[in-house]
Formats: sequence, structure tokens, C-alpha cells
Amino acid sequence: MISSLLFYFLDKFSICHFFHYFPLLSGQLLRSIAIFGASERENSVGEVVFRNLLSAGFSGGIYPINPRRDTIKEVKAYKSISEVQDTVELAVVITPAKTIPSIVRECGDHGVKAMIILSAGFREAGPEGRALEDQVVNIAKEYGIRFIGPNCLGLIRPSESINLTFGNNNAMPGNLALVSQSGAICTAILDWAEENGEFSNHLFIPFLFVLHRYTSTYMCLFSLLSLLFSTF
Repeated sequence: MISSLLFYFLDKFSICHFFHYFPLLSGQLLRSIAIFGASERENSVGEVVFRNLLSAGFSGGIYPINPRRDTIKEVKAYKSISEVQDTVELAVVITPAKTIPSIVRECGDHGVKAMIILSAGFREAGPEGRALEDQVVNIAKEYGIRFIGPNCLGLIRPSESINLTFGNNNAMPGNLALVSQSGAICTAILDWAEENGEFSNHLFIPFLFVLHRYTSTYMCLFSLLSLLFSTF
């Protein structure tokens, strides 16, 4: 009942469309992920995120995008997303902030509807960064892309073998989900969870800016809470 009421309320503000375009949040199985900035340079953000996804055991298509490499960790790499023949359901971006607008447009042209932008250098960096973020948002609106970010730690869904963070640990499947605006809090709780057992069977999203700025932080929390209620 609570879940139904929340979804009715959220639909009035067009927030539920986020779930339609973001399979990881809607309960559907995610089938393919592209990672812009995937790298083999040890302990770089691109290397850690890509390593975490491989180590988690994700069984769908994984497409590292790096114009300088033919393979990354023995996985075929692509110069651009346009070279990927398959449908890409989620794009993760770990490249410099100034490259993000063109990447969002490339993803839109390829039909990608969901993104996670881990890169920093946007509104937290001052007026120039704010203008760059506005540009990213406008391009995403043009293509109907929903994204988490920018400047975020990432996302983990243990039940689907997905770890798209640059942290040093993972979570075991359990019955608890966490949403936090603080990456530091998230990593601290993950450290605790690694020593104390199960953590999350559903969803883990540390974020700074979410849902494309279509909604306020409170509305973002409402939409994510509705997902949690729907799983009980």
C-alpha cells in the first residue's frame, strides 16, 4: 500500500520515468554496461572501477571504451561507443569533466538511456564547472537520458553481481539497502559490512547529484524509498 501511494505521488512529478529508463532501479536485470575511461593503469579510478565490475562477476556484456587500447584486462576495448554493435543499457563515465558533454551526446546517439557519471569538476568546482554541468544536463534532456552523478562514488547491487564504484571493497547479498549523499559514509559502512556479514540484496547508491536535477534531493529520496518499499 505504501509503495503504491508513493509511486502514484511520484508519477505525478514524472519521477517514475527514471525507473523505466534505469533497469538497475526498476528491478529488471541489467544486460550490458559500457565504461568510458576504463584503464589498466594500476589503482587509477578507471582501473579500479573496471576491476571491481569484473571481480563482482557481472555476467552481461561489458564494453570498455578507451581510444588508446585494444584490450583492457583481456576484454576487448572500443575506441568509441559507436563501435559497439550491441545495445548498451548503462554507461559509466570516468573521464575528465570537459569530455563529458560529448560523451553524453555519443551515448544519446547510440540509444543509451541511463548513465552514471563518476567524474568530478562540475558545480563543486565553481562557475565554470556549474556551466559545464548545465550543458551536460541539457544534452541529457535532449536525448531522454537519466543519470546518477556527476561527482559520485558509484553504485553497487550485490544480488546482480554489480559493483560500479572506485572503492576497495564490495557488499555481500543481504536484506539492507543504503542511499547516502556522502561517499565517505558509504565506504565506512561498507568497511563495517565486510567484517559483519550481509549488507545489501537490492541497491546501494552513494551520490551527490541525482536524477538529472529534474527533482529536489527530497524527491530523489522519495523515489528511491518507493523502490525499497516495493521489495518488502
